[in-house]
Amino acid sequence: MADCLLYIISPTHILSSFSALKSLHGTEKIDATILVHWPGVSSEIVAELRQIVSEMSVGFPFISNIIALSTEEMERFRATGSALDQANCLKAHLRNSKFTELFYAHNIEGGMFDLLRSVFPDSKKICIGDTLGNVYEKNVVLSLLQNKKPIKLIDRIKQSLTTVLIKDQTPKIDEQDYFRPDAAALILPVDQSGHFLHNVPLTVCSKQIVQDVLKQCTANVANLQNYIRLVLKDLTHQKKYLLLTDNFSEGNFIDFNREIDMYCSIIKDSCTPGSTILLKSHPGETLPRNECITSQLGSMYQIIELEKKFKRYPIELWQDLVMQSEVICMSYPVLSLKYLFNKDVLQPMDAQFVERWFPQWTWASYKNSASLYMEPLKNLSTWNGNSVLWSGNIKY
Repeated sequence: MADCLLYIISPTHILSSFSALKSLHGTEKIDATILVHWPGVSSEIVAELRQIVSEMSVGFPFISNIIALSTEEMERFRATGSALDQANCLKAHLRNSKFTELFYAHNIEGGMFDLLRSVFPDSKKICIGDTLGNVYEKNVVLSLLQNKKPIKLIDRIKQSLTTVLIKDQTPKIDEQDYFRPDAAALILPVDQSGHFLHNVPLTVCSKQIVQDVLKQCTANVANLQNYIRLVLKDLTHQKKYLLLTDNFSEGNFIDFNREIDMYCSIIKDSCTPGSTILLKSHPGETLPRNECITSQLGSMYQIIELEKKFKRYPIELWQDLVMQSEVICMSYPVLSLKYLFNKDVLQPMDAQFVERWFPQWTWASYKNSASLYMEPLKNLSTWNGNSVLWSGNIKY
C-alpha cells in the first residue's frame, strides 16, 4: 500500500496531486494525508484553504487525513527544543512517522518542502508541478529578477534557501545545485529552464483521469456552483467579460495606481461599452483593486465584483461562468482553460505590453512568465499527451 503525503499550497494542487496519485497507482490501495500550508500567511487563511481542500476532497476514498499547518504552529514547533523534538512534533502533527511518498508542487517559496524531505528522508519525492504542471528552480526564478528586487517576495525566497524549521537536519541547498525529485507526475509538463526534468522519470496524467478528478471536485463545491447559477440568472442576455486579476502590486512589482490604470486600459481596449465586467480577485489579493476599477469605469460598464469569499476557489472549478463569458487573463488559466474546456482566453500581455506598463527590472521575469503559458498553448493542439508539452532554454 502506498502511504502518501500531499503537500498542498493552493487548492489547484488538489487537481494535480489527485491526478498524479491516480496515474501512478491506478487501482492500488492508497492512504493519503493532505498537508495544507501556505508559507507566511495567517492561520485564518490557512483554515480557509483547508476548508476548500476538504470540500474538493469529498468522495475520494484514498484521503484519510486533511491537516493544516499555520505559521503560528510552525513557530511553536521551533520552541520545542532539539531538532529531534521538533521532528517528532511535526510527525505527531501529521499523525504519521513515515510516508512512502511525498508529493509537492515546488520548493521555491518557504522552507516547508525542504523541511519535509529532511524529516522524511526515505520518502520518494514526487513533483506534481505548480499550477497544472510547471516545474522550475529557485535560482532560475531569482535570475530573472534583476537590479531592484521586491523586498516582500524575493527576500522571503532567499530566506527560504537557508532557513527552515529543523536547521541541523536539513540538507544544505546550493542555488546552483537545486534539488531534483525522484519522479514527476504532471498534467501539462512545462519545464521553465529545460533542465529540471533531465534524468527525472516523468508520468503524464491522462486527460481522462484529469477530467474525472475535476468533475468530482467541481460537483463537491456546491456553494460555489449555487453562487455561479445566481450570478448567471441575472445576466442571461448580457454580454459578459470575466476578468481574472492578479496581485502584482502586493509583490511590489508595480505601483498600485499604475496597475489600476493598466486594468482599466485592458477593459476599454477589450470590452464592448455597456457590457458586464465580472471581476474575480486573485487568491492573494489584499488591496482594493476591484473598488478602484469600479470607481474609474462604473459609468461605462456594469461592473460586478464576484464575492471575495470564493476568490481562493480555482478558476477551473468555475466552468459554467467561464463558458458563458469572455475570459480576460494574463496568467496560467490561458493554458488550463484551453486544455480543460477548449476555452480561448483574451490575453493582452506580450513583450510590448510588459515594457509599457511594468518597471524595467521586471521585464525579463514577466516576459518569461508569459512564455510559460503562451508557448505551451501553441503546442497544445499537436501535443501527443505523454511527453513534455514545452521546454525552455535558460542557461545559468
